[in-house]
Amino acid sequence: MKVIIPVAGAGTRMQPHTFSVAKSLIPVADKPVLAHVLDRVAQLDPEHITFVIGHLGEQIVEWADEHCPIPHSFVDQPKLLGLGYATLLGLEEMESGPVVVILGDTVVEGDMRQFVATGDNVVGVCQVDNPTDFGIAELNEGRIVDLCEKPAHPRSDLALIGIYAFSDLDPLRETLRRLHMEGRRTRGEFQLTDALQEMIAAGEVFVPYRFDHWLDCGQPEALLEANRVLLEGLPQPELSAGVKLSHPVYIARSADVTDSEIGPYARIGEHCVVRNCRIENSIISDQVRLEDSTLENSLIGSGALVRHQSGQVNVGKNAVLDGDTN
Repeated sequence: MKVIIPVAGAGTRMQPHTFSVAKSLIPVADKPVLAHVLDRVAQLDPEHITFVIGHLGEQIVEWADEHCPIPHSFVDQPKLLGLGYATLLGLEEMESGPVVVILGDTVVEGDMRQFVATGDNVVGVCQVDNPTDFGIAELNEGRIVDLCEKPAHPRSDLALIGIYAFSDLDPLRETLRRLHMEGRRTRGEFQLTDALQEMIAAGEVFVPYRFDHWLDCGQPEALLEANRVLLEGLPQPELSAGVKLSHPVYIARSADVTDSEIGPYARIGEHCVVRNCRIENSIISDQVRLEDSTLENSLIGSGALVRHQSGQVNVGKNAVLDGDTN
C-alpha cells in the first residue's frame, strides 16, 4: 500500500497564518494537522508516502524528514491546477499496486483498514446537513453512480471528504493522464472527481465508505472545531498554582502559565508565556506571549505578542498586538 498526501495548496482561507506556515503544519490540539493525518495513515502500515508539495514546501520536507517514520519522498507541484493534477504527479512516481489518496488537511475518524477493504475503488464520505457546499456522491444499490461538485439540487447528503482508495492505481493514472493531455478542466483545474466520473462511466465500480466523523482543517472555524474534537481525546494537564483549568485543554509542558483561566477548548503551545489571561476555544501556537487579555475563538501565530486584548483575535507569526494606551 502506497499513500499520496497532497499538501501544495496556498491555504488562502487560513491567511494570515499561511503567509508564513504551510497550512498542514498549523497546530491543532497537541500537534500539527499533518501529524494527525499521519496517525490515521499509519493504521494502514503503508510502505511509502508521497507528499505533493508546493507553497512553503520546504517546511513540509523539513518536518516530514524529522517526524515521519514511514519511508517517504516529495514531488513538487509547480502549478496549483487542482487535486487531479496533484494526484497525477504523485502517481507518476509509482509502480502499479494499491494506493490511498488523502488530503493533508483532512482528519478522519474511522477504521482505515476497513476503509481500504470495502472494495476495489473506495471513496470516503460523510453525511452532512448542507450538501450544496460539497462534492456529493450519489448512490444506487450501494454503488456510486454519480459525483457532483456543489450541486444546486443534491440527490444525496453524502459529502466527499478527501480520502480515496484504489486497489490498482493504473486505471486512475491513465485516466488522469488523458484528461491532462486533453486539457479537460473544471473551474480552471484538473479535478479528481472528473477522473473518477470518467472511470465510473467506463465500468469501474466505486463504493462509498462512511466515516464516523470528519474534520476539515482548511479554514479558521473548521480548525477550531477540529481542535475541540481532538482535545476531547487527550489526557488533561494537572492544575498549577494560580491557574484555573476548564477541561478539555492542552498546555505544552514547556509553557509558562500564571494567574490565568484556560479553557475549555484551549490549546497553549510550546514555550508560550501566559500572564493574567482568560483563554477559551482558541489555538495558541508556539512561543507566544499573552498578557492581560481575554480571548475566545482566536488563532494566534507562533512568536506573536498579544497584550491588553479582548474578544476574538486572529494574527499570524511574530505579530505584535498591544492595546496598552499608557
